Amino acid sequence: MSLILNGTDGLSDVDGSASTPAIRGTDANTGIFFPAADTIAFSEGGAEVVRINSSGYVGIGSTNPQQRFHVQGTTAQTRISVDADGTSLQFWKDATPTFVGAVGLSTPGSSDQSALVFSTYNGSWAERARINSSGNLMVGASSTVDSERLNVTQSGQFPIIYANNTNSSNAYGIRANLATYFFNTTSFLFDGIEFSNLRFRVYSNGGIANYSGNDVNLSDEREKKDITLAPNYLDKICQIPVKTFLYINQTDTQKTLGVVAQDVQAIAPELIDETDWSENADGSKMRLSIYQTDLQYALMKSIQELKAIVDAQAIEIAELKARP
Repeated sequence: MSLILNGTDGLSDVDGSASTPAIRGTDANTGIFFPAADTIAFSEGGAEVVRINSSGYVGIGSTNPQQRFHVQGTTAQTRISVDADGTSLQFWKDATPTFVGAVGLSTPGSSDQSALVFSTYNGSWAERARINSSGNLMVGASSTVDSERLNVTQSGQFPIIYANNTNSSNAYGIRANLATYFFNTTSFLFDGIEFSNLRFRVYSNGGIANYSGNDVNLSDEREKKDITLAPNYLDKICQIPVKTFLYINQTDTQKTLGVVAQDVQAIAPELIDETDWSENADGSKMRLSIYQTDLQYALMKSIQELKAIVDAQAIEIAELKARP
């Protein structure tokens, strides 16, 4: 592209305009002009598109850039600030304009440059999240508690985390994965802590530790239907063998007392469920499980049946004793 000086006495006395730039290409409406002292502007099609002002600020779509790099749209702006407080990418809205948020080495107005900070503005700046120099993400917190990779803190009464899966076929929630094999009661998948007191824990071997006296199952009649008395279970329970065993991937030698699902299935199949225990739920590890609560109530029903037998025998014994 050839450059043509729009004047006869040199650049010093030719400022030009957006429609008639001082320095232009073969298109008379495209080029460079000087709208004010120490200011350079670039025009296209007779309209200003970029400006560099006397402070060295660059404005795209703005004739009055407010930061080092300022992009102005019709209803929103993006600005990059480089100053004593650090570097930040700022977001603005409407024509006023109004701060919306920022991402940078600090919250605007703060000299803390130790992390990448995400901030919002609603009358004043507020930090909402940060990624520190170790790559840990904190939401609602400015420091980690135990070098955790993710810290979500909140002071309100509402849930800290809400996981919502809207898949209509198969849906999964939150998964905790330990990449190294442990199968013990030292490593754990989940901790539930209240006021520095451990209340609930899921160990790497699948064991659950909690204050069992506080366990509850929803049992309100208003949540049930088709309520009938259970059949007899004493004979069935007496046929189920109780065994001791080790799990295949168990590392210690402490045996577990319990039952084998296949034994229970042969006698009381209603107490058994078959589900997929594979990591990706691809059907590759179909296994039998026991409805433990149902088994508990089957035992309760058996005790009731035993008591009925004992009571009947007690009456017979009393009658025999009463005979002359």
